[in-house]
Amino acid sequence: MGKGGDGKGAAPPQPKAKAKELTPEEKAEMQKKKDAEKTAKLAKFAEDKAREKGHMEFLATIPTGTPGKIDKVDWSKAERQVILGGGTTIVKMEDGKCICIRRPKYGAGEVLGKALARVVGVKTLISRAVHADEEEYKEIVEMTAKTQLFVDDTPMLWESLIAELLEMSPEGIPTEVKRPFVDKYEYTEPTRATADLKTNEKAKGTVFVEEFLPGVGFHMLCGEMAPEVLKDLGKWGALTAILQQSNMFPLPVWKESGSLNNLMRFTSDPKMMIALELAPMPLQGDELVEYNKRLAQLVREELGIDGVKEEWKGYKVVKDQAKKELTMILDTGGWSCSAKEMDVVMEGFHEGLRAIAYAYDNEEVKRALELGLEDCAKIVAFDDTGFSGQACADFVTATIKTVAEAAGKKK
Repeated sequence: MGKGGDGKGAAPPQPKAKAKELTPEEKAEMQKKKDAEKTAKLAKFAEDKAREKGHMEFLATIPTGTPGKIDKVDWSKAERQVILGGGTTIVKMEDGKCICIRRPKYGAGEVLGKALARVVGVKTLISRAVHADEEEYKEIVEMTAKTQLFVDDTPMLWESLIAELLEMSPEGIPTEVKRPFVDKYEYTEPTRATADLKTNEKAKGTVFVEEFLPGVGFHMLCGEMAPEVLKDLGKWGALTAILQQSNMFPLPVWKESGSLNNLMRFTSDPKMMIALELAPMPLQGDELVEYNKRLAQLVREELGIDGVKEEWKGYKVVKDQAKKELTMILDTGGWSCSAKEMDVVMEGFHEGLRAIAYAYDNEEVKRALELGLEDCAKIVAFDDTGFSGQACADFVTATIKTVAEAAGKKK
């Protein structure tokens, strides 16, 4: 007898009812449905592969692609987009020509950066601003939303990227996983970034229609540089000093600096160097005072001018330190630059510093900034994390004055 039982065994389980046997017609319909699903999957797979193949073939043509005109663009003729890090999207039109759309975080700053680049003799891309109250702005928004968007140098569509990330994390993409994508694409395509990466919603910021120049980034090149490029590389270094852009030319006024990511070489003219994403990074108060002290000493050291030498913890502001640091970056990147060629780079750097000083003395800088601020007047930022045009102008006025005063008297 079972414990606590009444001496009776459990009732035997009831036999399962037999499943209703499908009729031949129902079996045929079920098989037809399975075959259709399989055919659809195979067709989608083939379509995806064909699209990926076509896109990779397109990416291979970018260094030799054909630029489209940036005026009077018919955005309804856009065929595909390629989203790049840092604010730029390449748009391929139906005729095979390419145009760029730029949505920079520091729109006003980049306008002033280009104005100062002309003063120093550094080449930049041509662009024009499109504001939210213009009809073309709506056309660009519509084109961006409906045109297939590929991610950087991969065959992957944006939607496929997000789907993969969500497949790995169905409850939401972890912050550490999405951070590199946010850093690269938050401003480049703010609508998709807000929806899919959960970034802060952006205002209708000013966008720039920018010329597409077929070329390759310096970080993807190696070998030798033409003398003209070596000289321009040095001028670019002088420009980044007054802009306080530590992620470009390595200068000892910063503790850590240096990258070739914001330079490109024109494919059809290896003597041409183009500088990208130039914008002041303003400092204030004591930080500005200390930066200008280091900057003044750098100018004196490089130009051979008398002055009091100071030492700062973590900084080595002495002659040729910049050349040493740049040589290391070039060597690591596979560039072949002899000691004589590095001397040419530094000649360009010195010429750039003198050009800045001269432009300050004859008020060319003042005129350039005034014109730049006029262009900045209508620019609307995507959010309040950037710098105003006036803040940028005030900052570079201070750094340029520092360069001019330090360059005043040779030994």
